[in-house]
This record gives sequence, structure tokens and C-alpha cells, in this order.
Amino acid sequence: MIRVCSELHPITEDIPMVLRPCVQQLTEYFEGQRNSFHLKLDLEDAPPFYKDVWNVVRMIPYGKTRSYSDIAQILASPKAVRAIGQANGKNPIPIVIPCHRVVGKNGDLTGYAYGIPIKRQLLHLENPVRYAEQGVLFS
Repeated sequence: MIRVCSELHPITEDIPMVLRPCVQQLTEYFEGQRNSFHLKLDLEDAPPFYKDVWNVVRMIPYGKTRSYSDIAQILASPKAVRAIGQANGKNPIPIVIPCHRVVGKNGDLTGYAYGIPIKRQLLHLENPVRYAEQGVLFS
């Protein structure tokens, strides 16, 4: 089970109508029934470069990863690797904008606002064989 917050809060009927699609889609994602999100996002206050990075990150397929360098190449900014990492760190809606799918050039799980263990768990949820902890496949 992936746990980002210290306490579990039950879903109640008091969820505002505007948030219900998000709650539903995130629930489906964590239950393994959804691999993409269809939500209206308001990212207008973000710097243009951040929005560009997040748009590329949103295109990374479920269960796959791309490196910071890959994203820099797509954006035609090969020297912007650190800036891409910074944009990912400012991502206001991780999972929906799946910044956990961005890894180091050699495949290392580098950087994640919620820590590498959570990043590994999210990647494992999406691709259990590739991102299994050692020993998990044989238990």
C-alpha cells in the first residue's frame, strides 16, 4: 500500500462536487483500474517552462519512464536537465502529472518530493516486474 500522508482519512460524502472526479480517478489508479487521468487542470499560474515540462511528463506512458535528459531533448533544451528537475519538484499534482516516471539518465530513481521509497512504490504499482523490490518476486 502506498502511503503519502501519515493518517488515512476515509472518503466521505462531504467531498465537494468539483473534487469528486479527481477522488474517483485517484481511487481507480491506486486500485490498478486506471492508467491515465482525464481532469480539467488549472496550471495558469505556473511559469511557462514548468507547464512545458509538465505537459511532456503527462505524455510518459503508464508503466514507463523517461529520463530528465529525454525531456530536455524533447523540449529542445539539452542543458535544462536541472531546471526540469526543479519543475518536477514544483509539480502541484503529482500522480496526475506523473513526475514519478522521470528518472536519472542511467535509470536511477533520483529525486521525488515524497521520497524515493514512494517513487519506487508508484513505479512498482504501474510496472510490478521492473520495479519490484529485491525478493518480492519470490515471496
